[in-house]
Amino acid sequence: MPSLDNLETLFSQRQFGRVAAMARYLLTEYTLHPAPLLNVVPDMIAFLYRLWFLRLFSFSQLERHEQAQNECTAMGYDSRTNSDLLVAKGAYAHVPFELRLYLAALPSLLGQGPYSIACLYTILTSGHIPYDDRLQLEGTLVSVFMLMKDYVSASARLQLLVELYPDAIDLWVALARVALQVGHVEAAEQCVRQAEHCPAATYRKDIILAHRAYLAIARGDNDAASQALLGILAQAKLDLKRKSIAIHNLGICQLYSGNVGQAISYLESMAIDTPDLAAMSHELLFNLATLYDLTDKSTQRKCRILAQVVAPWAGDNFDPECLKLPAMISALPTGASSQPNPSS
Repeated sequence: MPSLDNLETLFSQRQFGRVAAMARYLLTEYTLHPAPLLNVVPDMIAFLYRLWFLRLFSFSQLERHEQAQNECTAMGYDSRTNSDLLVAKGAYAHVPFELRLYLAALPSLLGQGPYSIACLYTILTSGHIPYDDRLQLEGTLVSVFMLMKDYVSASARLQLLVELYPDAIDLWVALARVALQVGHVEAAEQCVRQAEHCPAATYRKDIILAHRAYLAIARGDNDAASQALLGILAQAKLDLKRKSIAIHNLGICQLYSGNVGQAISYLESMAIDTPDLAAMSHELLFNLATLYDLTDKSTQRKCRILAQVVAPWAGDNFDPECLKLPAMISALPTGASSQPNPSS
């Protein structure tokens, strides 16, 4: 029988279809569903809820949001109508926070953002929430506002949070990104300056440099952006994800500066050195494909990326359209923009 460790491994590998199927098998194998769990030992409750969370989250990664919502509704876990679920009351007292948060946010993925906002506020006002959980909840709330393109509410929520937690560097830079989203460069600069004075800025220089780069890109100063990104890459201790994002954005800066060859070199180096991360970044592969279209032998290079990066590393949610191969993959929808996109 597959173990939960195997399931977590598949999840980390983005094999979401297999995760959803295996989670269902395990739930059925134990002849239990998350609904009648009152008489089950706590460890088993946590185990089964984790299975169900992985299954539902996998549906969302595969953009099968309606299937996830239908399953929740059939089992009595519709966050839109069940306030006991949101506040972990009565029969739902053992529902973990991560699952309640997911169920509250699920309607927004179906275009029902106001429902999610109401659900998240219900959780927020249900009582004391630990600091880390509170930040996760607030981040989800802001993400829903952003999904609804309600930038004013997203900014207002973050402004309230930075007043409550003025030393939280992640909140200041998040507020800066929202300001950049709506073109308020000066407001974003003020937020970054506030982030620079947070205690964490002394050992999180990469996040400060990254947002200096975003500000420079917004001002059209590609040279300053490149210097900030190179500063990130010069740090001794830098995790692969942040390094990959910096390389990606450095490639875009080189493109905007007219150095197409150098831009391709940066993006290809990321694809070769960290193919697992590159396969997760549709933006990087799309940008690389766009750059290939500006050079000769574009199809040959795309096929190499397809063989070396996508085939061995891409997960079930990979969108082949990002490689822009209409002649080879004829059944794809159209509508992708041809403008390269920076990462954040």
